[in-house]
Amino acid sequence: MSTTGSTGIPRTLLSHFAYTGTAHTEETLFGSDNPMDPQTFADALARSGLRTDAPRALYVHLPFCPVRCLNCEQNAVITHDAAKIDRYLAGLEQEARMTLHTLGYRPRLQRLHLGGGSPNYLNERQLVGLMAIIDEHFIIDDETDASLDANPRRCSPSQLALLRGLGFDRIYFGLRELDPAVQLAIGRTTSIAMLRDVFDTARDVGFATLGTDVQYGLPCQTGDGVKRTIDSLLSLSPDRITCSAFTRRTANQAHQNALDHCTLPSLADKMVLFNTIVKGLADAYAWIGLDNFAKHGDELTLAQQEHRLHKSWLGYSSLPSGDVLGLGTNAISDLDEICVQNHVDVRPWQQSVDAGQFPVRGGFRLTSRQRTQRDAIRALLCNLELHDYSDLFADDDEESTWNGYADQGLVAITQDTLRVTDEGRYFLPHLLAH
Repeated sequence: MSTTGSTGIPRTLLSHFAYTGTAHTEETLFGSDNPMDPQTFADALARSGLRTDAPRALYVHLPFCPVRCLNCEQNAVITHDAAKIDRYLAGLEQEARMTLHTLGYRPRLQRLHLGGGSPNYLNERQLVGLMAIIDEHFIIDDETDASLDANPRRCSPSQLALLRGLGFDRIYFGLRELDPAVQLAIGRTTSIAMLRDVFDTARDVGFATLGTDVQYGLPCQTGDGVKRTIDSLLSLSPDRITCSAFTRRTANQAHQNALDHCTLPSLADKMVLFNTIVKGLADAYAWIGLDNFAKHGDELTLAQQEHRLHKSWLGYSSLPSGDVLGLGTNAISDLDEICVQNHVDVRPWQQSVDAGQFPVRGGFRLTSRQRTQRDAIRALLCNLELHDYSDLFADDDEESTWNGYADQGLVAITQDTLRVTDEGRYFLPHLLAH
């Protein structure tokens, strides 16, 4: 079966594009096979600026961490030099200035998210300075859904109070696993006692949503260990939990060579671990899309029930996706007609912004037909069914793929509906993320 369509874009691109943002996917979509001229992006951004009433989201990438975990899938920058972070923030200010100038107006943000790395590795002065940069170039108001990722081991009561005071109302703590054997294998140390203190403090200072994550497929991971981790999570009662599969990719992440591949679960074992997570969360949480969980009564749960859940590179949301603007290394900008990724390393990114150019690494343009297919896939992943599923099929290969999924029992196809089956919710995350 061919892996490319008539446009030369990988056949699985739209599934990746709609579903995941892993390092593997980003290399597939934005690497040397899909170069993008910065001026092409600038032109598309200018056209986007003509739609002044369009919803906008901003993603800011902060790649810095104090240490590198062995399972890290990001292009993290390990540094203890505050001046290096200050220089990066100056680059972010220049990139934001270029974005504002090209758009032609100061857009209101419907969503704002800081990702990393560890965004809360920035000191208080740097966090305040970063928000001043964002506020100068974008409109943030009481309706802006502002969130950030955070390393719970770096959270102090004063920092959490500052972040809440800066306007963030959702915080997502990176966890991965709590089993001591797994933590030892991946170089992390996180105790349930410390997490409970952080969660309690975050609630006390007024965060509306506390989220965390759990990863399966890690070295030394067992079903019993995962059960204990889920029980610990239930005691913390986070509002949302993201579940993701880990795959060792030493070609892109050399540090993962330090992981003992002999201790990694097989694909079959990973499916068992995922099943353990789903069953462990079943009573307290609703299963959102393919890989997220939210408390009953959470706005994501209600949105899925009412078929108004949305999906973008920023994840699931009850808000319409709109255009996503990305600042910083590794950031993805997803406009209506074009999708690009910035340079993943700081040096080429910094060189581009210093020269007054958008730091585009690569990207692709979607035709009207491909945009329709992208939107159909996103709708399927949110609502788990489509009544007009013809938009999924860009060509005979795509139709054959989905019919193959039906033969495997992952989707059910009738004359007027395509629906993800209960079994498909277990398997499709793997098919769409590889």
